[in-house]
Amino acid sequence: MNLILSFDHTPGPWFVKESVVTQQLMIRGEGGNVCGVYLTSKGERMPQQGNARLIAAAPELLEACKQALDALKHEDTIEVDLLRAAIGKAEGQP
Repeated sequence: MNLILSFDHTPGPWFVKESVVTQQLMIRGEGGNVCGVYLTSKGERMPQQGNARLIAAAPELLEACKQALDALKHEDTIEVDLLRAAIGKAEGQP
């Protein structure tokens, strides 16, 4: 059984800041830390930096998806379905 909770997210923009002390890439927003991506080894540094950048871009990506869906709302295409699914996932809809 999946429990879906709906909460607002920390307002963007988000950005990545490296913490040398905790060996994490911290994703921060207006309200403080959003999450951290651990740097466990030098070999994993590049994928983890990419993951942190993707997480930090989430608020802007969600807004871009919403605007694109609004512009294409009368279209019946796979791209519109993909936009609806991505927005739903980001907003905690099953």
